Amino acid sequence: MAEKPLDIQRLERYSSLQSEYTLAIITDEDHASQVELEDGQTAWRSTLRFDKLYREIDPDTGKAFYRLEEIPEDQGGEHHLISLIAEGGRGAEFSELVQFGKRLVTFDDRTGLVCEIRNKNQLVPPPYPDDRQWRREIQGIQKRMGHPERQSDDRGQSRKERGRRMDQGSESKLWTGEHQLAQQLSAH
Repeated sequence: MAEKPLDIQRLERYSSLQSEYTLAIITDEDHASQVELEDGQTAWRSTLRFDKLYREIDPDTGKAFYRLEEIPEDQGGEHHLISLIAEGGRGAEFSELVQFGKRLVTFDDRTGLVCEIRNKNQLVPPPYPDDRQWRREIQGIQKRMGHPERQSDDRGQSRKERGRRMDQGSESKLWTGEHQLAQQLSAH
């Protein structure tokens, strides 16, 4: 028999008989997130907490009430996620959790990094190509997309020339991001 789709499994995960829930919470600790490791490297820390929520029924009224139980740190209630990834002097600070099936995934909205959390304390980013030429091309596209006055064959153009029409062969064109991206993609 085929396994049910994950969205249906998620909806059916808990029945009315369920009385114990595990909560997972992540926080990026704002200014306290930057830490120095033993080897002197600068890293960024987020805290992952696990706690229990219990739903109980009052025997007198028959109404449900909830009780939160904090799991102590030494019993697995708190873990620190360390990231060495930084951009512009600011590091990844994870502050959102999503569960996809059995995978716990966290996001950093500043760097765009998405990581799976494994073993409650390991950040595992998706595999990216380790091709330096590929990275240079992508970074070049990103930089030029941020500066619409530049053309692909004139990377050193000064800001004084912003918005000016540029000659390319016999044809005069005003640079657009789509044109630039199309040129970069067709070159590969």
